[in-house]
Amino acid sequence: TTVMPGCLDPLTALILEDIGFEAVYVGGFAIGAQTAITEPLLSLTEMADAAGRVAQTVQVPVLCDAGAGFGQAIHVARAIHILQNVSDSGIPYLKGTGVVIGRSGGDDALVQPHRHGERF
Repeated sequence: TTVMPGCLDPLTALILEDIGFEAVYVGGFAIGAQTAITEPLLSLTEMADAAGRVAQTVQVPVLCDAGAGFGQAIHVARAIHILQNVSDSGIPYLKGTGVVIGRSGGDDALVQPHRHGERF
């Protein structure tokens, strides 16, 4: 198991790397808080820029929040391609439909099982 704390920017990523964490996470909530843009309104470009700045600064793997994939199946594929190129590490499994699981307060954020295949 790898503990992967969230970072706000390259400086916090460097601090986390310096104190010994083996990976860092660039999350939508953190980037939204830093930019004063609510997480669901963050664009793929904004997340890719944030993850890219972090990845260029640290030597540890960077995992980037891809939200719900930024749209339909074709958008998910594009998001995966862009975020893996900038962070050179990966993205978490996309399970939401636009509402972050755990913050929505209900099961309405879950993608129906028959829809998962379409997204990947």
